Amino acid sequence: MKVAKLFDYGCVYKHRKRIDPGHHSSIYFHNEIIAEFNERLDDSFETSPKLAIVTGIPELWTKHFPDADVLPDTDVLNFPSNQYDLILHSLCLHWSNDPVGQLIQCKQSCNPGGMIMAVLFGGQNLVELRTALISGETTIKNGATPRVSPMGDILDLGNLMVRANFTNPISDRLEFKLEYESLPDLMKHLRLMGETNALVNRTKNFTGRKIFQEAEKNYVKHFSLPSGKIFATFELIFLTGWVPKNV
Repeated sequence: MKVAKLFDYGCVYKHRKRIDPGHHSSIYFHNEIIAEFNERLDDSFETSPKLAIVTGIPELWTKHFPDADVLPDTDVLNFPSNQYDLILHSLCLHWSNDPVGQLIQCKQSCNPGGMIMAVLFGGQNLVELRTALISGETTIKNGATPRVSPMGDILDLGNLMVRANFTNPISDRLEFKLEYESLPDLMKHLRLMGETNALVNRTKNFTGRKIFQEAEKNYVKHFSLPSGKIFATFELIFLTGWVPKNV
């Protein structure tokens, strides 16, 4: 079955070139995932598992897990081995045009009884930015174009593990509220993260200043703090499942 393309992979990879593994803001959420993954790893395995990691920035994860097989999130995941005890799919599944297919590829490269963990941004991610941009563009142009990627809620994303036929799937979430001086400051952070708009049907035209000015006015009105700064919500969804032992 042909999968509809929601995201432009060429654009995704282009944006990722902005990521600086040495810049704290650029890899903030990757560092959060690394800390969380280490904690969960200790709770799940008594000895070091045979590990593979799928990531958009392999150099960072190789530094932290030198014994793991680390590979990029291409359409076809080229695992060097098919005998892993644990596969982590880290912060790139939300850009996949075929997330179930990616999970199935992970399952096929994991030992029976092995574990898969996928971490991705969820539906509450940047909800304030999405609201402000839609409001701003609607005010100026009487309509809105997609500017923030649609993301599933925890129930929808958890269902991906069910569709991929994992055993005992579990979904949980971490939420972050980060503060910014202004809307341009938030947008700068998203560029540093390599997480700006890569939708196939994104507008290719230059966005007028008036739209951003109106969006920032709405943002400040509805999502500001007593300090005068604005805040943005980031939601990380953790999907965990086990490969059936009879596979």
